[in-house]
Formats: sequence, structure tokens, C-alpha cells
Amino acid sequence: MLSRLSEFFVLFALLFIAIGSNAAAASDNILTPKQNAIFHRVLAGELNNSIHKEFWSLFTNEQIDDARQMQDQLVEFHGLAILWQKEVWKSVRDSYRSQTISKSVGYETFKKKISASGLGDIGIKNAEKMIALASLHENMQQPQGILALTDETAETVLINLESGFSRIKKLFNPDWRFEVDNASANAYAAIVSKQPTWQKKSTACFRFWDILDASMSLGLQAKLDGKGAKPTKKQANSVFNVKWRRNFIDLVIKKNNLQQLRDEAYAYGAGVDLMDKKNPQIIKDICVKGINSYLKQNKDMSQQAMQLANEQMNEFKPN
Repeated sequence: MLSRLSEFFVLFALLFIAIGSNAAAASDNILTPKQNAIFHRVLAGELNNSIHKEFWSLFTNEQIDDARQMQDQLVEFHGLAILWQKEVWKSVRDSYRSQTISKSVGYETFKKKISASGLGDIGIKNAEKMIALASLHENMQQPQGILALTDETAETVLINLESGFSRIKKLFNPDWRFEVDNASANAYAAIVSKQPTWQKKSTACFRFWDILDASMSLGLQAKLDGKGAKPTKKQANSVFNVKWRRNFIDLVIKKNNLQQLRDEAYAYGAGVDLMDKKNPQIIKDICVKGINSYLKQNKDMSQQAMQLANEQMNEFKPN
């Protein structure tokens, strides 16, 4: 018998490779050969920021804007083979368990899509054969060995297919980043604390002050607009101090060309409440105490940031 990993690659030979050459030809209408090669690497399990960036660097800005508007269609077009295989293997699983040919709810729908797209009659024939054999508790003979058509095999394959489809969805999202999937207070604390210089530590703290600035500015504007009690001088001073620090970090980033680090650290904090008292103490130690210290040590840049904060405060007016 084949190992589970081998079984997964046999299934690829049976279904995806059977329709893959035609699918690749169809996708050439949208993807360049290089993008198509990246697509198959991601399908096989490889996806990181570098691969994602390389993929999207081959599109024009106009194409990227269009892609944002039609992500679902792109994913379905290029992920059709995976969606089809998922229905096949659900049918294999259910047929094995019921000992009768039991096709999934979506099987016929995707069978028609595969047939209409011209992506492979061989794949459809193989699927029908696999489902029939599974219902009889029989295995499929292949040159590579015996493919066990059991519910256990089906569940293993379905997990792999789900992972593959998840990667494809991320690949076709021009705004996806690895860090967003791994964002947490601990991850943010880790990237802040590992920076070797004060400039890079400041840069990694940009999200902390950027989010705080947005939140406090909205609160101040709401009170100026008559929503709730009138803003106090203390509240205005607090907003000023936050803007001062955010501006200071922004100047550090621009002066040292640290935009890439800013974006990476920003993503690690995506959706995280960085003000939460339960967060690692290192965040406040660096992003609050550290920034206060850097302000004092860099007077010229601090003065520029303060002047800009004064100008920004003058923009607050009742609507």
C-alpha cells in the first residue's frame, strides 16, 4: 500500500495532472508563464511574502486594481481543479461509507464546469471510476502502486486540498501578507524587541502610535461635533502628544528608508489591541518608554515632529 503522502500525489496524477495541462493553457490567457509557474508552486505547498510579492510584481497597477474587484472569480477560475477534486473526494468518502454510489451536493455542478471549460474528460472518467470502486470497497490499481479508496484516504486528501485552496485564495489577494495570518500581541512584541537599533525599534512601533492617533483623533472630533461632553484641554493635549510621537516615528522611517520594516511590523499587529494591559510588557517598554527617550535624544527631529503636530491640531474644528 502507498503512504498517505504518496496517495496524495497519485490523486494529483489521476485528477489534477489529467486536466492540469489544459487548465494551464487556459490560465495562460490571464497569467504569464512565470506567474503560472508560481501558481503551481503555491498549489504544491509553497507560499511566503517573497513568492507573493514576485507574483504580483508581474501585474501592472491597473491589473492589480482590477484583481481586487474580482478576487472571487480569479480564485474560482484558477482553483477550479481543486474545487472539483474536493467534490470527487467527498463522493469517494461518502460512497465508501454507504457502500453505494453517493455523490456530493456539489459534484454534478463542478462536473459540468469542468466539462464545459474543456479542462479534461480524463479527469471526469477517473473520478467516476474512483467513486464506483469506493462504493464496492475496492482499491484502484496504478503503475505506482495501489490507491486505497477509503474514507480515511479521502479525509487525508480533503485536508490537503483545503490547504491548497486556502493558499490559492491568499495568492490571488494582492493585499495578503504572511504576518497578517500570524498576527498577535506576542508576534508584535517579538518583532519590536528584536530590532537592533533605536531607529528600527521606533519603526516597529509605528502601528502602536498610528492606531492610537486614529482612535484618539476620532474621539476628539466627535466631542467637537457635539457628541458627548465638550473636549477638555487635557484631552487635546493627549491627542497632541500622540501625534507628536507618531510624526517623530514617521520622520525616522522616511529618513532611514525603513518603510518595509514598518509594513512588516504593522501587519504583525493587525487586529491586535496593542493597548491591552495583558500584552507583553516589552511593547510598552519600547513603544512608550523607548520612544519618549528617543524624542529627548534627537532634538531636531523631535522639534520637526512637534511643529507638525501643532499644525495637525489646528485642523480640528467642529463640522
